[in-house]
Amino acid sequence: MKKPDNIYLVELIGIFGIIASLLFVGAQLVLDRNIAYSTAFHDRSALLVENSTGMRDNYEYVQQRARALEKSKPSWWNSDIELYVAQNELSMEDVVRLNIQASIYLQITDNNYYQYELGLIDEATWEGLRTGFSGNLRYPISKARIVGAMYLRPSMKKMVEELVAEIEESTPAGT
Repeated sequence: MKKPDNIYLVELIGIFGIIASLLFVGAQLVLDRNIAYSTAFHDRSALLVENSTGMRDNYEYVQQRARALEKSKPSWWNSDIELYVAQNELSMEDVVRLNIQASIYLQITDNNYYQYELGLIDEATWEGLRTGFSGNLRYPISKARIVGAMYLRPSMKKMVEELVAEIEESTPAGT
């Protein structure tokens, strides 16, 4: 027995409905996965920030690191830092705290950049965050800490290198 034409139309609409719902479920799974990755990354970042904040606020730890800096300068120490410390009359304790603060800011920015890469932060918000981070790279201690960070994700490392290049291009020689 032959089916009426409108039955074929109903079946076709049903097939398209099933396909559309499968596409929606797939898109939702991708979004849920991205949110789960972002949450895990954020939790890791928050733990590192909390740990670094504890070190920065621990007088004995800062004193110990400052004594170590006075005895032997680390590989990231350079003439720009030496000049910055002298001009701003910074103690070694100040340098230790600034170094830790740069690490905290780096971790927060890495978390924000990762969320931006996943599409969870819009372009305008990211540009504002990027501009703030760029300003931090203008200070020698922060720049040395951030550029020398060994644990940067490849995309974050590339972004840092691009910002440093932009700053160097826009800064007149001798300043």
